[in-house]
Amino acid sequence: MRAFVRSGALVMILLLGGCQARKEIAFSDVSVTLPDDTTTLPQGPGADLVTTSCTACHSPAMILTQPRLTPAQWKATVEKMQKVFKAPVADKDVPAIVDYLVATNEAVTK
Repeated sequence: MRAFVRSGALVMILLLGGCQARKEIAFSDVSVTLPDDTTTLPQGPGADLVTTSCTACHSPAMILTQPRLTPAQWKATVEKMQKVFKAPVADKDVPAIVDYLVATNEAVTK
Protein backbone atom coordinates (compact mmCIF):
# COMPACT_ATOMS: atom_id res chain seq x y z
CA MET A 1 0.00 0.00 0.00
CA ARG A 2 1.26 3.47 -0.82
CA ALA A 3 -0.17 6.71 0.41
CA PHE A 4 0.36 10.28 -0.72
CA VAL A 5 -1.38 13.63 -0.39
CA ARG A 6 -3.00 15.24 -3.41
CA SER A 7 -5.11 18.38 -3.22
CA GLY A 8 -5.54 18.12 0.55
CA ALA A 9 -6.87 14.55 0.43
CA LEU A 10 -5.08 11.36 1.34
CA VAL A 11 -5.01 8.99 -1.60
CA MET A 12 -4.30 5.32 -0.96
CA ILE A 13 -3.36 2.95 -3.72
CA LEU A 14 -3.86 -0.73 -2.96
CA LEU A 15 -2.20 -3.20 -5.24
CA LEU A 16 -4.32 -6.35 -5.31
CA GLY A 17 -3.25 -9.19 -7.57
CA GLY A 18 -1.97 -6.92 -10.31
CA CYS A 19 -5.08 -4.72 -10.21
CA GLN A 20 -5.09 -1.24 -8.83
CA ALA A 21 -7.91 -0.07 -6.61
CA ARG A 22 -7.91 3.63 -5.87
CA LYS A 23 -9.84 5.22 -3.06
CA GLU A 24 -9.63 8.82 -1.97
CA ILE A 25 -10.22 9.69 1.66
CA ALA A 26 -10.74 13.25 2.86
CA PHE A 27 -10.19 14.33 6.45
CA SER A 28 -11.84 17.23 8.22
CA ASP A 29 -11.33 18.99 11.53
CA VAL A 30 -13.67 18.22 14.40
CA SER A 31 -14.08 19.74 17.82
CA VAL A 32 -14.24 17.50 20.87
CA THR A 33 -15.03 18.66 24.40
CA LEU A 34 -13.68 16.29 27.01
CA PRO A 35 -15.17 16.13 30.49
CA ASP A 36 -13.23 17.69 33.34
CA ASP A 37 -11.34 15.19 35.48
CA THR A 38 -11.40 16.36 39.06
CA THR A 39 -9.51 13.29 40.32
CA THR A 40 -6.14 14.00 41.92
CA LEU A 41 -3.26 11.64 42.48
CA PRO A 42 -2.60 10.67 46.10
CA GLN A 43 0.38 12.36 47.74
CA GLY A 44 3.48 10.31 48.30
CA PRO A 45 7.06 9.85 47.16
CA GLY A 46 7.13 10.20 43.37
CA ALA A 47 3.71 11.87 43.04
CA ASP A 48 5.23 15.05 41.61
CA LEU A 49 7.19 13.04 39.02
CA VAL A 50 4.08 11.14 37.95
CA THR A 51 2.12 14.39 37.73
CA THR A 52 4.72 16.12 35.57
CA SER A 53 5.71 13.09 33.49
CA CYS A 54 2.49 11.14 33.01
CA THR A 55 -0.52 13.45 33.24
CA ALA A 56 0.31 15.21 29.99
CA CYS A 57 -1.23 12.15 28.30
CA HIS A 58 -3.02 10.24 31.08
CA SER A 59 -5.66 11.59 33.43
CA PRO A 60 -5.25 10.87 37.14
CA ALA A 61 -8.43 8.77 37.00
CA MET A 62 -6.96 6.66 34.20
CA ILE A 63 -3.72 6.16 36.14
CA LEU A 64 -5.63 5.14 39.26
CA THR A 65 -7.86 2.59 37.50
CA GLN A 66 -5.12 0.40 36.06
CA PRO A 67 -5.04 -3.29 36.97
CA ARG A 68 -2.62 -4.33 39.70
CA LEU A 69 0.81 -4.79 38.11
CA THR A 70 4.07 -6.12 39.49
CA PRO A 71 7.04 -3.77 39.80
CA ALA A 72 8.59 -5.41 36.70
CA GLN A 73 5.38 -4.86 34.73
CA TRP A 74 5.17 -1.20 35.79
CA LYS A 75 8.84 -0.73 34.89
CA ALA A 76 8.23 -2.21 31.43
CA THR A 77 5.17 0.02 31.00
CA VAL A 78 7.02 3.20 32.03
CA GLU A 79 9.97 2.32 29.79
CA LYS A 80 7.58 1.69 26.87
CA MET A 81 6.00 5.11 27.42
CA GLN A 82 9.47 6.64 27.59
CA LYS A 83 11.06 4.90 24.60
CA VAL A 84 8.18 4.14 22.24
CA PHE A 85 5.85 7.07 22.93
CA LYS A 86 8.58 9.58 23.88
CA ALA A 87 7.16 10.44 27.31
CA PRO A 88 9.27 13.10 29.01
CA VAL A 89 10.72 10.73 31.61
CA ALA A 90 14.40 10.87 32.60
CA ASP A 91 16.07 7.48 33.12
CA LYS A 92 16.95 8.48 36.69
CA ASP A 93 13.23 9.08 37.45
CA VAL A 94 11.95 5.67 36.30
CA PRO A 95 12.51 3.89 39.67
CA ALA A 96 10.67 6.59 41.64
CA ILE A 97 7.77 6.60 39.16
CA VAL A 98 7.55 2.81 39.26
CA ASP A 99 7.62 2.78 43.09
CA TYR A 100 4.83 5.37 43.21
CA LEU A 101 2.68 3.49 40.69
CA VAL A 102 3.15 0.19 42.52
CA ALA A 103 2.33 1.69 45.92
CA THR A 104 -0.63 3.71 44.66
CA ASN A 105 -1.97 0.86 42.55
CA GLU A 106 -1.88 -1.53 45.51
CA ALA A 107 -3.64 0.96 47.77
CA VAL A 108 -6.38 1.65 45.22
CA THR A 109 -7.03 -1.96 44.15
CA LYS A 110 -7.27 -3.41 47.69
